[in-house]
Amino acid sequence: MKLRKTGPSKKQFYTALSALKKAGLIKKKSGEYTITAFGKIIYCIQLMIEEALENRWKLMAVDSLETEDAVPEEEFVKFIDALIQNKQIKEFLVKRS
Repeated sequence: MKLRKTGPSKKQFYTALSALKKAGLIKKKSGEYTITAFGKIIYCIQLMIEEALENRWKLMAVDSLETEDAVPEEEFVKFIDALIQNKQIKEFLVKRS
C-alpha cells in the first residue's frame, strides 16, 4: 500500500507563493517571506467577513431592528453591544446612515 502525500505539490506551492507576492500580500526579506502591510489588512478583512458569515442570523436581527424608526439610538446601540462581540463589526453597525 502506497501512502499519499497531503498538501500541494512543489509546483503548486511556488505558484501560489508567486501569486501572493505578485498581489503585494507578501514580500521576500533577508531570504524569508513576510506579510506586507497590505497583506495584513486583507487578512483582517477576510477574518471579519468570516465572522460576519458565522453571525449572519445576528446581523439579520440587527437589520430587522434597524428598519424600525421608533427604536431610539441608545437602545439600538445597546442591542448591538449585547448581540455582537467583534468591536470592528459593532463600529460599522452603530454608524447609521
